[in-house]
Amino acid sequence: MPPPGNTDISANDVLVLNEGNFMRGNAGIGLYNTISEEYNPALFAQNNGIPLGDVLQSIKEINDEYWIVVNNSGKIYVVDKNSFKVKHEITGFTAPRYVQTSLDGKKAFVTDLYSDEISVVNTSNYQITNKIALEGWSEQMVYVRGHIWIANREKPYIFLLDPIKEEVVDSIEIGNNTSALIKLHTLEVAALSEGKLNSSDSTKIFKIDPTSRQVVDVLTFPKEIKPTHLVQEPVNHEIYTLHEGVYAIKYQDFSQHSKVLDLPDRHLYGIGIDPANRNVFLSDARDFVDPSEVFIYTKDFTLKQQFTAGVICNGFVFE
Repeated sequence: MPPPGNTDISANDVLVLNEGNFMRGNAGIGLYNTISEEYNPALFAQNNGIPLGDVLQSIKEINDEYWIVVNNSGKIYVVDKNSFKVKHEITGFTAPRYVQTSLDGKKAFVTDLYSDEISVVNTSNYQITNKIALEGWSEQMVYVRGHIWIANREKPYIFLLDPIKEEVVDSIEIGNNTSALIKLHTLEVAALSEGKLNSSDSTKIFKIDPTSRQVVDVLTFPKEIKPTHLVQEPVNHEIYTLHEGVYAIKYQDFSQHSKVLDLPDRHLYGIGIDPANRNVFLSDARDFVDPSEVFIYTKDFTLKQQFTAGVICNGFVFE
């Protein structure tokens, strides 16, 4: 466990993202060592002497830095990857969500909950250089074949942004309320659409060909099953999604899917896969007030370890 003011992050360490409660300012980043099984709950606060802020949304690694998106605080902290000390604080956002870079890493694009625009940030001087109009709650992004693909939770489209021209150039119609977006190893894109907000719509997962920009496969879940999150296993390439456990989907054919882990009493809120050993990390947000519980499973979903994290653990970053 690193002492205050210092870190020694190794290949065996995992950053644990604790979202915290809205308006309570109790977001945090923890550090878990998979060998010693020790957990440091206050990595950011120890190394910077300040609280992280109000609602940790996401982290993106850019040029040996971590860009930490603090949603309700309306800011991004840029920290050194090794020391975990703040180098810059970027403000000027309304409610930032996720960060995606251009291919050369010189630009960062930031989605937003409320602003109806995408912010463009120069990654060298950390200045916001442009605002690109995009109506609706913009969410996760991936870079595929020269474009940044953007999920939107209020529009039934994925939007394609040209990072050189800094403009939205196309849209692909899928389902409503797309909350998760990943690039598959085939360079195809998988998108999870939960259906219109506050509706009984079925949740669907779409696979999209990046060349034709057409949907080539779709999995529709029964209305009582409402999965969230998408990750791809790095070896067998199955796609995992969460609903009272874990569903595995064959990337070749979405009709081949099954529940590989049944956890009906857990409020699963985050998932990550350790690329070193394919262990699966799952967070249980419990009552969304008390500290979360994290469960670590082997690649065949045998429980290996567990530990208590912070409030509303929403994800993991593997060193």
